[in-house]
Amino acid sequence: MELRIQCSSRLCGPTWLVAAILVWSVSLPGQASWTHLTNSPGMFYHGMVYDAGRDRVVRYGGQPCVGTLGETWEFDGGRWRQVIPLASPPPRQFTTLTYDAHRKRTVLFAGLGQCSCDDLWEWDGTTWTERVSAMRPAPRFGHMLAYDERRRCVVLFGGISAGGVPFDDTWTWDGTTWREHTPATRPPARDRAGLAYDPVRGCCVLFSGTTGPSPADTWEWDGTDWALVAVGGPPGRSDPGFAYDHQRRQMILFGGWNGVFGFGFADTWGWDGQQWTPLADRGPTGRASHGMVYDSRRGRILVHGGTVFTAGSSTCFDDTWVLNSPTPGFAGFGSGCVGTVAATATAVVPSLSLASAPPGAGGVLDLSLTNLATSPTAMGFFVFGASRQQWSSLSLPLPLLTAGLPSCSLWVGMDAVVSAPATAGTANLSLQVPGASTVHVQGLGLDSSGLSLSGAATVDTVP
Repeated sequence: MELRIQCSSRLCGPTWLVAAILVWSVSLPGQASWTHLTNSPGMFYHGMVYDAGRDRVVRYGGQPCVGTLGETWEFDGGRWRQVIPLASPPPRQFTTLTYDAHRKRTVLFAGLGQCSCDDLWEWDGTTWTERVSAMRPAPRFGHMLAYDERRRCVVLFGGISAGGVPFDDTWTWDGTTWREHTPATRPPARDRAGLAYDPVRGCCVLFSGTTGPSPADTWEWDGTDWALVAVGGPPGRSDPGFAYDHQRRQMILFGGWNGVFGFGFADTWGWDGQQWTPLADRGPTGRASHGMVYDSRRGRILVHGGTVFTAGSSTCFDDTWVLNSPTPGFAGFGSGCVGTVAATATAVVPSLSLASAPPGAGGVLDLSLTNLATSPTAMGFFVFGASRQQWSSLSLPLPLLTAGLPSCSLWVGMDAVVSAPATAGTANLSLQVPGASTVHVQGLGLDSSGLSLSGAATVDTVP
């Protein structure tokens, strides 16, 4: 969400201080939650992708909990079933699949197994067909594939050779020919990272992976060059689940491995193109090397299989989970304070709430700030921030002791401030919501019994 602000120098300048605070988070499209869907023969180190043309999740290869290598399975939204193709690639693990939406084919490349593993295969729902190209990437496994919808090509980055040499090369496959790119900037060599395509911003997003210690870096590929866009956010890891959620308009990260035996990340994060945000505290058991895709027909992220690495035999998961479709929500966090009006008999902490039901995309967000003073000079202020972790170079929450408010904290970034007059102790604000967004808001109450401030601000939200 972009916030455009018109404001007077008295409101936006450095001369005003905070008097009374209560903060909430306005979450659009809402908090994320996971649901266990079903169990089936488990797998890890497998390739998995959603075939939008046939409404099927396709899974190939990997290390099975039970069964044999080289099996093809499909999920129809309710159950898994094994498919017996007319032809199949040689069995392998550490392979990767992606879906070519233009040609309506699932694409598999390389892996570690009973082959030279520089081969490319396509699945049409009936059989696998090898596509031979004279020029092609070197054999590898643990590489990353994504389909670039804007440029109609499969993007390959990185991986590692059977001899343990990591790659930092970038290739594209147009359905007929491989092409190696020579970008001016490229991520350090790595394998088993997260890679997926963002259709809104028209770029492939790469996160972390193994380069020795796993870096917590985020890169973007625009078809010509790579750019480092973030360092930090989720802890670095290998073998995560990574997919773009069209409803949330975010890249979703789940799970992965930090190199410690017996450990698997169980966290869920979202990347909106500017920052990482934690989305869910509970869900599938921590794991790595699982499959994760976005089911566009049902509007949900799906996770299947995976493992927890141990020094001996590894745990193998056979469960399937879905990250539920987003719904509008309003959730509170942080605490309020009476600030500099604490010495008065009528000092009350302001209260921020919704004046109507949480809106969806295109709806109207109605906020109400109550428990304000009833004097003619009383005002309400709504502070909007894109983050609740950091504002500029400052970490949040930010104690306001130096502002003369020892019991108060700033809980959100001050990306926009909107004022509203208080009538009978209540200030109201209505804003149009342009799309699926997440913004945090903090309410402030000012009046002549504490600090006085005059000024005005308006907010225009655009996608």
